[in-house]
Amino acid sequence: MNTITASNKTKKIAFLGLSFLSFAFFGFELIVFQIGSLIHGTTDLWASPLRLTIHWICTMILWCLGFFALRRMAKKAGYNLFNNKDKPKALNWIFAGILFIASIVMSYIAWQMRFKPVAEFAGFTRAHGAIGIALFALQYIYYFAESLLI
Repeated sequence: MNTITASNKTKKIAFLGLSFLSFAFFGFELIVFQIGSLIHGTTDLWASPLRLTIHWICTMILWCLGFFALRRMAKKAGYNLFNNKDKPKALNWIFAGILFIASIVMSYIAWQMRFKPVAEFAGFTRAHGAIGIALFALQYIYYFAESLLI
């Protein structure tokens, strides 16, 4: 017996559409990158701290706007992103913990046996001095804005 109703099918299709739209919002960074490349005449984001800052801020603004648009559309489709009453089961927490630890280990290996935030901080301060501290902080705000779409 098929227990999927027309309403459930519609809701699942809406969820898939919202997922694709979230992915599309990530593409805004490519548009920002291309516009910046045309303005600055180079594709090297790291050419100057100012160029990197402008790129990150413009991308963050578009991602945050995308997040708010997605949130509004999700509510209209019957999804409340911040009011989920289903609690993860113990096995799900264990699996999430294993994946979390594995991602830290893989990141550590990928960053040449250094913890990524420490390596990024050192790289920014080595390349840009005191401005590197601000760039490091801005980069993690950028990561937060990116995580809104996930």
